[in-house]
Amino acid sequence: MIPLLPTLRPARFIAPKATPGELPFPLASPRTRWYYFARNGVWESVDVLGLSAGDEVLIPGYTSGLEVEAFEARGIIPVFYNLTASLTPDWQDIKNKLSRQTKVFYLIHYFGFPQPLPQAVEFCTQYRLLLFEDNALGFLSKDTTGKPLGSTGEVGLFCPRKTLPLPHGGMLVVNRPDLPLPPTPQQQPSRYSTLGETSSLMIRDIMKREGFAASAARIFKKNALPRLKRSLRTFGLAHTESGGAKFEPDKALWGMSGLSRHLLPRFDYNQIIARRRKNFCLLASCLRNLNHNRLRILYPDLPDGVCPLEFMIMVENLDYTVKTLADNDIECGLHWWWERPQDIGKQFPNIRPLLTQGILLPIHQDLHPEDIQKIAQAVREAVQ
Repeated sequence: MIPLLPTLRPARFIAPKATPGELPFPLASPRTRWYYFARNGVWESVDVLGLSAGDEVLIPGYTSGLEVEAFEARGIIPVFYNLTASLTPDWQDIKNKLSRQTKVFYLIHYFGFPQPLPQAVEFCTQYRLLLFEDNALGFLSKDTTGKPLGSTGEVGLFCPRKTLPLPHGGMLVVNRPDLPLPPTPQQQPSRYSTLGETSSLMIRDIMKREGFAASAARIFKKNALPRLKRSLRTFGLAHTESGGAKFEPDKALWGMSGLSRHLLPRFDYNQIIARRRKNFCLLASCLRNLNHNRLRILYPDLPDGVCPLEFMIMVENLDYTVKTLADNDIECGLHWWWERPQDIGKQFPNIRPLLTQGILLPIHQDLHPEDIQKIAQAVREAVQ
Protein backbone atom coordinates (compact mmCIF):
# COMPACT_ATOMS: atom_id res chain seq x y z
CA MET A 1 0.00 0.00 0.00
CA ILE A 2 1.11 3.54 -0.76
CA PRO A 3 -0.51 5.74 1.92
CA LEU A 4 -1.56 9.32 1.35
CA LEU A 5 0.12 10.49 4.56
CA PRO A 6 3.32 9.43 6.36
CA THR A 7 3.11 6.69 8.98
CA LEU A 8 4.70 6.20 12.39
CA ARG A 9 7.24 3.63 13.56
CA PRO A 10 8.07 2.92 17.23
CA ALA A 11 11.70 3.95 16.72
CA ARG A 12 10.53 7.54 16.25
CA PHE A 13 9.76 7.80 19.97
CA ILE A 14 13.42 7.30 20.89
CA ALA A 15 14.99 9.23 18.00
CA PRO A 16 17.50 11.95 19.01
CA LYS A 17 15.96 15.22 20.06
CA ALA A 18 16.89 18.35 18.10
CA THR A 19 18.04 21.50 19.87
CA PRO A 20 15.71 24.54 19.76
CA GLY A 21 18.01 26.18 17.22
CA GLU A 22 17.54 23.25 14.84
CA LEU A 23 13.75 23.32 14.95
CA PRO A 24 11.69 24.95 12.17
CA PHE A 25 9.37 27.88 12.84
CA PRO A 26 7.32 28.07 15.00
CA LEU A 27 8.30 25.08 17.15
CA ALA A 28 10.78 27.05 19.25
CA SER A 29 8.81 30.30 19.40
CA PRO A 30 7.75 31.31 22.94
CA ARG A 31 4.58 32.84 21.45
CA THR A 32 3.21 29.58 20.07
CA ARG A 33 -0.03 28.08 21.37
CA TRP A 34 -0.38 24.30 20.97
CA TYR A 35 -3.64 22.51 20.09
CA TYR A 36 -5.24 19.16 19.38
CA PHE A 37 -6.93 20.76 16.33
CA ALA A 38 -5.48 23.66 14.32
CA ARG A 39 -9.04 25.03 14.08
CA ASN A 40 -8.87 25.72 17.83
CA GLY A 41 -6.33 28.40 17.02
CA VAL A 42 -8.90 30.17 14.86
CA TRP A 43 -11.40 30.07 17.73
CA GLU A 44 -8.87 31.58 20.16
CA SER A 45 -7.59 34.14 17.65
CA VAL A 46 -10.79 36.11 18.24
CA ASP A 47 -9.45 37.00 21.70
CA VAL A 48 -5.90 37.58 20.46
CA LEU A 49 -7.01 39.95 17.70
CA GLY A 50 -9.54 41.77 19.88
CA LEU A 51 -12.53 40.91 17.70
CA SER A 52 -16.16 41.29 18.76
CA ALA A 53 -19.38 39.64 17.66
CA GLY A 54 -20.55 41.25 14.42
CA ASP A 55 -17.04 41.91 13.10
CA GLU A 56 -16.35 40.56 9.61
CA VAL A 57 -13.45 38.48 8.30
CA LEU A 58 -12.59 38.16 4.60
CA ILE A 59 -12.05 34.46 3.83
CA PRO A 60 -11.18 32.88 0.46
CA GLY A 61 -13.93 30.82 -1.15
CA TYR A 62 -11.57 27.85 -1.29
CA THR A 63 -11.70 26.85 2.36
CA SER A 64 -12.19 23.80 4.55
CA GLY A 65 -15.12 25.50 6.28
CA LEU A 66 -13.68 24.56 9.67
CA GLU A 67 -12.17 27.99 10.21
CA VAL A 68 -15.50 29.44 9.11
CA GLU A 69 -17.35 27.44 11.77
CA ALA A 70 -14.79 28.44 14.41
CA PHE A 71 -15.26 32.14 13.64
CA GLU A 72 -19.05 31.78 13.50
CA ALA A 73 -19.02 30.10 16.91
CA ARG A 74 -17.58 33.35 18.27
CA GLY A 75 -20.08 35.58 16.43
CA ILE A 76 -17.64 36.65 13.70
CA ILE A 77 -19.19 36.98 10.23
CA PRO A 78 -17.35 35.38 7.26
CA VAL A 79 -17.35 37.22 3.93
CA PHE A 80 -16.01 35.06 1.10
CA TYR A 81 -13.78 36.40 -1.64
CA ASN A 82 -12.85 35.09 -5.06
CA LEU A 83 -9.50 33.66 -6.18
CA THR A 84 -7.82 33.88 -9.55
CA ALA A 85 -7.14 30.81 -11.69
CA SER A 86 -3.72 30.57 -10.00
CA LEU A 87 -5.39 30.62 -6.54
CA THR A 88 -4.13 34.07 -5.62
CA PRO A 89 -6.52 36.65 -4.11
CA ASP A 90 -8.82 38.50 -6.50
CA TRP A 91 -8.03 41.95 -5.13
CA GLN A 92 -10.84 43.74 -6.93
CA ASP A 93 -13.43 41.32 -5.59
CA ILE A 94 -11.96 41.73 -2.12
CA LYS A 95 -12.11 45.53 -2.28
CA ASN A 96 -15.76 45.33 -3.35
CA LYS A 97 -16.56 43.34 -0.19
CA LEU A 98 -14.96 45.66 2.33
CA SER A 99 -17.26 47.24 4.89
CA ARG A 100 -17.00 49.14 8.15
CA GLN A 101 -17.24 45.82 9.98
CA THR A 102 -14.30 44.24 8.13
CA LYS A 103 -11.47 43.63 10.60
CA VAL A 104 -9.45 40.66 9.33
CA PHE A 105 -8.03 39.51 6.01
CA TYR A 106 -7.68 35.71 6.06
CA LEU A 107 -5.04 34.35 3.68
CA ILE A 108 -4.50 30.62 3.01
CA HIS A 109 -1.24 29.22 1.65
CA TYR A 110 -2.41 26.25 -0.40
CA PHE A 111 -0.40 23.00 -0.30
CA GLY A 112 2.76 24.79 0.87
CA PHE A 113 2.85 27.28 -2.03
CA PRO A 114 3.17 30.90 -0.84
CA GLN A 115 0.54 33.52 -1.52
CA PRO A 116 1.70 37.04 -2.54
CA LEU A 117 2.51 38.25 0.95
CA PRO A 118 3.87 41.71 -0.02
CA GLN A 119 0.56 42.58 -1.68
CA ALA A 120 -1.38 41.15 1.26
CA VAL A 121 0.62 43.23 3.75
CA GLU A 122 0.19 46.35 1.62
CA PHE A 123 -3.55 45.72 1.32
CA CYS A 124 -3.96 45.23 5.07
CA THR A 125 -1.93 48.35 5.81
CA GLN A 126 -3.96 50.43 3.37
CA TYR A 127 -7.33 49.31 4.78
CA ARG A 128 -6.22 48.89 8.41
CA LEU A 129 -6.95 45.17 8.52
CA LEU A 130 -5.36 42.43 10.57
CA LEU A 131 -3.63 39.71 8.54
CA PHE A 132 -4.44 36.13 9.54
CA GLU A 133 -1.95 33.86 7.80
CA ASP A 134 -3.33 30.33 7.54
CA ASN A 135 -0.40 28.02 6.89
CA ALA A 136 -2.09 24.78 7.96
CA LEU A 137 -1.20 23.30 4.54
CA GLY A 138 2.33 24.70 4.38
CA PHE A 139 4.31 23.72 7.47
CA LEU A 140 8.08 23.94 6.63
CA SER A 141 7.56 26.18 3.57
CA LYS A 142 9.12 29.63 3.06
CA ASP A 143 8.18 32.65 0.98
CA THR A 144 10.19 34.06 -1.92
CA THR A 145 12.51 35.89 0.49
CA GLY A 146 13.25 32.79 2.54
CA LYS A 147 11.02 33.80 5.44
CA PRO A 148 8.88 30.98 6.94
CA LEU A 149 5.26 31.04 5.90
CA GLY A 150 3.05 31.91 8.83
CA SER A 151 5.53 34.38 10.30
CA THR A 152 4.35 37.54 8.51
CA GLY A 153 0.75 38.02 9.61
CA GLU A 154 -0.37 39.23 13.00
CA VAL A 155 -1.02 35.54 13.69
CA GLY A 156 -0.05 32.38 11.83
CA LEU A 157 -1.82 29.02 11.89
CA PHE A 158 -0.07 25.66 11.47
CA CYS A 159 -1.12 22.00 11.31
CA PRO A 160 2.06 19.88 11.41
CA ARG A 161 0.11 16.62 11.65
CA LYS A 162 -0.59 16.96 7.91
CA THR A 163 3.16 16.86 7.17
CA LEU A 164 4.36 14.61 10.00
CA PRO A 165 3.12 11.31 11.49
CA LEU A 166 1.61 12.88 14.61
CA PRO A 167 -1.55 11.69 16.37
CA HIS A 168 -2.80 15.27 16.23
CA GLY A 169 -1.50 18.79 16.40
CA GLY A 170 -2.13 22.41 15.52
CA MET A 171 -0.41 25.66 16.45
CA LEU A 172 -1.23 29.36 16.54
CA VAL A 173 1.77 31.68 16.68
CA VAL A 174 1.22 35.30 17.70
CA ASN A 175 3.77 37.18 15.59
CA ARG A 176 2.95 40.75 16.55
CA PRO A 177 4.62 41.34 19.92
CA ASP A 178 2.01 43.76 21.27
CA LEU A 179 -0.81 41.24 20.89
CA PRO A 180 -1.63 39.02 23.88
CA LEU A 181 -1.46 35.27 23.99
CA PRO A 182 -4.84 33.53 24.45
CA PRO A 183 -5.95 34.10 28.05
CA THR A 184 -7.92 30.90 28.73
CA PRO A 185 -6.18 27.87 30.28
CA GLN A 186 -6.13 24.86 27.98
CA GLN A 187 -7.59 21.43 28.66
CA GLN A 188 -5.86 18.09 28.30
CA PRO A 189 -7.12 16.29 25.18
CA SER A 190 -8.66 12.84 25.35
CA ARG A 191 -5.95 10.28 26.15
CA TYR A 192 -8.06 7.61 24.49
CA SER A 193 -8.25 9.61 21.25
CA THR A 194 -4.52 10.37 21.37
CA LEU A 195 -3.61 6.72 21.81
CA GLY A 196 -6.15 5.72 19.16
CA GLU A 197 -4.70 8.07 16.57
CA THR A 198 -1.16 6.94 17.45
CA SER A 199 -2.11 3.28 17.11
CA SER A 200 -3.74 3.99 13.75
CA LEU A 201 -0.54 5.57 12.42
CA MET A 202 1.48 2.56 13.55
CA ILE A 203 -0.99 0.04 12.12
CA ARG A 204 -0.89 1.87 8.81
CA ASP A 205 2.89 1.63 8.82
CA ILE A 206 2.60 -2.16 9.02
CA MET A 207 -0.07 -2.18 6.31
CA LYS A 208 2.23 -0.57 3.75
CA ARG A 209 4.72 -3.44 3.99
CA GLU A 210 4.48 -6.88 2.42
CA GLY A 211 3.81 -10.30 3.88
CA PHE A 212 1.70 -11.78 6.67
CA ALA A 213 2.04 -8.82 9.06
CA ALA A 214 0.68 -6.40 6.47
CA SER A 215 -2.27 -8.68 5.66
CA ALA A 216 -3.04 -9.16 9.35
CA ALA A 217 -2.89 -5.41 9.97
CA ARG A 218 -5.33 -4.75 7.12
CA ILE A 219 -7.80 -7.34 8.44
CA PHE A 220 -7.51 -5.92 11.95
CA LYS A 221 -8.11 -2.35 10.75
CA LYS A 222 -11.07 -3.30 8.56
CA ASN A 223 -12.85 -5.80 10.81
CA ALA A 224 -11.62 -5.97 14.40
CA LEU A 225 -10.87 -2.30 15.05
CA PRO A 226 -14.40 -0.96 14.31
CA ARG A 227 -15.90 -3.60 16.62
CA LEU A 228 -13.40 -2.73 19.35
CA LYS A 229 -14.30 0.97 19.07
CA ARG A 230 -18.01 0.17 19.32
CA SER A 231 -17.39 -1.93 22.42
CA LEU A 232 -15.35 0.77 24.11
CA ARG A 233 -18.03 3.34 23.31
CA THR A 234 -20.35 1.50 25.70
CA PHE A 235 -17.89 2.40 28.46
CA GLY A 236 -18.01 6.09 27.52
CA LEU A 237 -14.79 6.05 25.47
CA ALA A 238 -15.56 8.03 22.31
CA HIS A 239 -12.80 8.50 19.75
CA THR A 240 -12.26 12.04 18.42
CA GLU A 241 -10.49 11.99 15.06
CA SER A 242 -7.77 14.59 14.62
CA GLY A 243 -8.94 15.25 11.06
CA GLY A 244 -12.68 15.44 11.64
CA ALA A 245 -14.78 17.58 9.30
CA LYS A 246 -16.73 19.46 11.98
CA PHE A 247 -15.70 22.17 14.44
CA GLU A 248 -16.62 21.11 17.97
CA PRO A 249 -16.90 24.07 20.40
CA ASP A 250 -16.75 21.77 23.42
CA LYS A 251 -13.23 20.75 22.34
CA ALA A 252 -12.05 24.25 21.39
CA LEU A 253 -9.74 24.43 24.41
CA TRP A 254 -8.12 21.05 23.87
CA GLY A 255 -4.37 21.53 23.84
CA MET A 256 -1.70 19.37 22.24
CA SER A 257 -0.88 16.16 24.07
CA GLY A 258 2.51 15.43 25.55
CA LEU A 259 2.83 12.60 23.02
CA SER A 260 2.72 14.93 20.02
CA ARG A 261 4.99 17.42 21.81
CA HIS A 262 7.42 14.56 22.47
CA LEU A 263 7.55 13.59 18.77
CA LEU A 264 7.88 17.06 17.23
CA PRO A 265 11.62 17.58 17.99
CA ARG A 266 12.50 14.07 16.80
CA PHE A 267 12.25 14.50 13.04
CA ASP A 268 14.99 15.33 10.54
CA TYR A 269 13.28 18.35 9.01
CA ASN A 270 15.91 19.05 6.36
CA GLN A 271 15.57 15.47 5.13
CA ILE A 272 11.77 15.72 5.11
CA ILE A 273 11.85 18.88 3.01
CA ALA A 274 14.40 17.41 0.58
CA ARG A 275 12.50 14.15 0.16
CA ARG A 276 9.15 15.84 -0.40
CA ARG A 277 10.63 18.18 -2.98
CA LYS A 278 12.37 15.30 -4.77
CA ASN A 279 9.19 13.22 -4.89
CA PHE A 280 7.12 16.18 -6.09
CA CYS A 281 9.54 16.96 -8.92
CA LEU A 282 9.73 13.32 -9.98
CA LEU A 283 5.95 12.96 -10.13
CA ALA A 284 5.64 16.26 -12.00
CA SER A 285 8.16 15.10 -14.59
CA CYS A 286 6.34 11.76 -14.99
CA LEU A 287 2.96 13.45 -15.53
CA ARG A 288 3.97 16.59 -17.39
CA ASN A 289 3.28 15.09 -20.82
CA LEU A 290 -0.27 14.29 -19.61
CA ASN A 291 -0.97 17.86 -18.52
CA HIS A 292 -3.78 18.42 -21.01
CA ASN A 293 -7.57 18.52 -21.08
CA ARG A 294 -8.02 15.20 -19.28
CA LEU A 295 -5.54 16.03 -16.55
CA ARG A 296 -4.30 19.33 -15.16
CA ILE A 297 -1.54 19.68 -12.61
CA LEU A 298 -2.47 22.38 -10.14
CA TYR A 299 1.14 23.39 -9.44
CA PRO A 300 3.40 22.00 -12.20
CA ASP A 301 6.49 23.84 -10.96
CA LEU A 302 8.13 23.88 -7.52
CA PRO A 303 9.59 27.23 -6.41
CA ASP A 304 12.54 27.44 -4.04
CA GLY A 305 11.57 27.26 -0.39
CA VAL A 306 8.35 25.29 -0.90
CA CYS A 307 7.82 22.09 1.09
CA PRO A 308 4.89 20.60 -0.83
CA LEU A 309 2.13 18.93 1.13
CA GLU A 310 0.58 16.85 -1.64
CA PHE A 311 0.44 16.73 -5.45
CA MET A 312 -2.94 17.88 -6.73
CA ILE A 313 -4.27 16.95 -10.15
CA MET A 314 -7.62 17.73 -11.73
CA VAL A 315 -9.23 15.09 -13.90
CA GLU A 316 -12.31 14.73 -16.07
CA ASN A 317 -13.43 11.40 -14.61
CA LEU A 318 -12.88 11.66 -10.88
CA ASP A 319 -14.54 8.39 -9.84
CA TYR A 320 -12.70 6.29 -12.41
CA THR A 321 -9.34 7.80 -11.50
CA VAL A 322 -9.90 7.23 -7.78
CA LYS A 323 -10.92 3.62 -8.48
CA THR A 324 -7.86 3.03 -10.66
CA LEU A 325 -5.59 4.31 -7.94
CA ALA A 326 -7.34 2.15 -5.33
CA ASP A 327 -7.04 -0.91 -7.59
CA ASN A 328 -3.28 -0.27 -7.59
CA ASP A 329 -3.26 -0.02 -3.79
CA ILE A 330 -2.59 3.73 -3.84
CA GLU A 331 -4.37 6.03 -1.42
CA CYS A 332 -5.46 9.43 -2.67
CA GLY A 333 -7.46 12.26 -1.20
CA LEU A 334 -10.37 14.46 -2.24
CA HIS A 335 -9.70 17.89 -0.87
CA TRP A 336 -12.44 19.38 1.34
CA TRP A 337 -15.02 16.97 0.02
CA TRP A 338 -17.65 17.60 2.71
CA GLU A 339 -20.74 19.78 2.42
CA ARG A 340 -19.66 23.17 3.84
CA PRO A 341 -16.65 23.81 1.57
CA GLN A 342 -18.61 22.55 -1.42
CA ASP A 343 -21.43 25.00 -0.68
CA ILE A 344 -19.03 27.91 -0.23
CA GLY A 345 -16.89 27.14 -3.28
CA LYS A 346 -19.64 26.44 -5.80
CA GLN A 347 -20.35 30.17 -6.25
CA PHE A 348 -16.82 30.79 -7.60
CA PRO A 349 -15.98 29.46 -11.12
CA ASN A 350 -12.25 29.15 -10.40
CA ILE A 351 -12.82 27.25 -7.16
CA ARG A 352 -15.66 24.87 -7.99
CA PRO A 353 -13.51 22.57 -10.22
CA LEU A 354 -10.94 22.15 -7.44
CA LEU A 355 -13.64 20.71 -5.20
CA THR A 356 -15.31 18.52 -7.81
CA GLN A 357 -12.39 17.34 -9.97
CA GLY A 358 -9.35 17.55 -7.69
CA ILE A 359 -7.38 14.51 -6.48
CA LEU A 360 -4.52 14.67 -3.98
CA LEU A 361 -1.63 12.31 -4.69
CA PRO A 362 0.97 11.33 -2.06
CA ILE A 363 4.55 12.66 -2.32
CA HIS A 364 5.50 12.48 1.36
CA GLN A 365 8.86 11.64 2.92
CA ASP A 366 8.20 7.90 3.35
CA LEU A 367 7.94 7.31 -0.39
CA HIS A 368 10.73 6.19 -2.71
CA PRO A 369 11.22 6.71 -6.47
CA GLU A 370 9.61 3.36 -7.27
CA ASP A 371 6.49 4.44 -5.34
CA ILE A 372 6.29 7.66 -7.33
CA GLN A 373 6.68 5.73 -10.58
CA LYS A 374 3.84 3.43 -9.54
CA ILE A 375 1.59 6.42 -8.79
CA ALA A 376 2.42 7.99 -12.16
CA GLN A 377 1.68 4.75 -14.01
CA ALA A 378 -1.71 4.41 -12.33
CA VAL A 379 -2.62 8.00 -13.22
CA ARG A 380 -1.57 7.43 -16.83
CA GLU A 381 -3.74 4.30 -16.93
CA ALA A 382 -6.71 6.29 -15.63
CA VAL A 383 -6.58 9.34 -17.88
CA GLN A 384 -5.26 8.07 -21.21
